[in-house]
Amino acid sequence: MNEKKKIPVLKYLSYLLIVAVLFTGVTFSRYSSATSGDVIAGVSPFVAEYEIDDISATSYTNSDFFLQSGTATGTPRTVRMTVRNYERGESGGVSRYSDIDLQAAFRLYLPAELADHLVLQFAEARGDEMQTISPQYVIGDLVYAVSEGGEDTDGDGVNEYVRQTGSDGGEVYADYTGGGVRETAKSRDYQERECKAETLSMTGGFAQDGAGYIEARADSGNVLSVTSAYKMFRYSVGFHRGVDQNDYRSQLYLDLEKEVLFYTIDVTLPQMRLQGMNAQEKTFVLYLSLANRIDGADFNYEWTQNATDEDTTADMGLFLVPPSAGEELRFNGANVLGYHFDVTAKTYETLPSQEASGTTTVRVQKTFDYAGGAENTYYHVAPVSESTYAYVHPIADFYDAQGGSIAVTGEAAEMQAVYGVCENLFGSQSAYYISFDGVNDHPLYEDFAAQEAGGEGQYSLFSSLSKSYSAQFNVLFVQSGESVQGGTKL
Repeated sequence: MNEKKKIPVLKYLSYLLIVAVLFTGVTFSRYSSATSGDVIAGVSPFVAEYEIDDISATSYTNSDFFLQSGTATGTPRTVRMTVRNYERGESGGVSRYSDIDLQAAFRLYLPAELADHLVLQFAEARGDEMQTISPQYVIGDLVYAVSEGGEDTDGDGVNEYVRQTGSDGGEVYADYTGGGVRETAKSRDYQERECKAETLSMTGGFAQDGAGYIEARADSGNVLSVTSAYKMFRYSVGFHRGVDQNDYRSQLYLDLEKEVLFYTIDVTLPQMRLQGMNAQEKTFVLYLSLANRIDGADFNYEWTQNATDEDTTADMGLFLVPPSAGEELRFNGANVLGYHFDVTAKTYETLPSQEASGTTTVRVQKTFDYAGGAENTYYHVAPVSESTYAYVHPIADFYDAQGGSIAVTGEAAEMQAVYGVCENLFGSQSAYYISFDGVNDHPLYEDFAAQEAGGEGQYSLFSSLSKSYSAQFNVLFVQSGESVQGGTKL
C-alpha cells in the first residue's frame, strides 16, 4: 500500500464540526466530532440537518494578504455547507420534513488572535452558478475603532478605514453603546466577490479587556454578531526540526494551555431561510481570508533564546523532559502539557509480517503527568482528500508479530516489535497494520535505536514556524423569527 489510507469526507448533522487551525498556516486538519443528544433535531415538526461538504485548503501563510505592491499573497479558503429541513431515509429520499419555517445561521468559534484578522464573505450555489449574498465583513473593522470617514492612505481616491491606536500602541475597541455605523465599502477589498456594499447599524461594545458583544445589522436583513469571552484553551506551537537550518522535518509541537480571548461569530442571512411543509435544501460557501499577519511572541521564537519573564526555564531542552512533582514548565505564559510530532512508519497488509506494503504517517504525542512521568499516545494521520486536510485518529489496537492482540503502555522501547491498527479500520477488510519498529518518542533522534546508541541526536531545533488552534464551524437552526445571535455556545 503505497499511499496513506483515505477517509471519506465526514458529514455532520445539526451539531459540531471541530477543526484545528494551524499557522503557517491556519490548518483545518485533525477532524473530530462531538454531539449533544441525538444527531437528528428530533422535535416532531422541527426537522433540520446540515453537512460540511468540503474545505478547499487547509493552510494560510501567516503574512499580510497584500504586499505593499498590492499583489495578493494568497487566495480565500472556502467552506462548503449544505442545509436542509428534511431527514433522508435509507434510500436517500425524504422520510419527513419540517412543519415550520426554519432560519439557519453560520457560527464560527475561534480565538480572537485569529478572528481579529479574518475576512468573511458568503455565496449561495444556484445550479452551476455561485451567487454572492453578502459583502466582505472585515472582522477587525467591526471590533476596533476606525477613522469614521475613512482615509485615502494610498492616494487611489478611495477612503478606507484606518484602525485607531491607543497610548500603548495597541488598537482600541469600538464603543457602540450610543449606536454607530460601519460601511463595508470602506473596508479593504481582499479579492472580494462582487456584491452590493452595506451600511451596518452597530450596537454593543467590548470592555477594555476585550470581553463583550457587538451586533451589525444591514437593511438587506443580514445580521452579524461577535461575542467575546475568556476561556482556558489548548493549542500548540511548532518548531523547525532538522539536521540543520536547511533541513525541514516534521515540526516539533509544544502542547500548551492558557486563558485566551475567544470570539463567537454568528451570521444570519435571509437566503438561509427554509420554508416549512416542503422539503428544501440549500448549499452555501463561506469564503475566508486572512487579512493581516498575526504578530505575537509565539512566532519566530528561537528554541535556544533565553527565557522571558513568562518562561520558567532558560533551558528549552527541559521542555522535552517530564517535569517532577511541584515543578513548573511555562512557555510565553502558557503551561507546557507535553509535545507531539509526526514520523513515517511502515505498513503491512497481513500478519505475520512479510514484506512491507508501503508507509504511512504516525503522530507521537507525549503528555506530562507532572510527577516525573509521561504518557505516550499514537495516532494515524490520514488524508481525507488528495492534498487538502488530514484526519488524525487514535491507534488503539495493538498486535505482536504473529498477529496476536496485546496490551501496551506506549513506552517507545516496548513498541519496537508492535503493530497497530487505527480505530476507523479495526475489523474492516481494508485494515492494514502499522509497524512501530523505529518509531521513537524523542524528537531529536531518527529512531529508537539511534537514541539507545547515545550521542546528541541527529536533529536540532530552531525557530517556531507555526501555531495550531482549535476552532468550531457549525450551523444553527431556529424557528423563523427567532434569533441565534448572542453567542451562546453549543
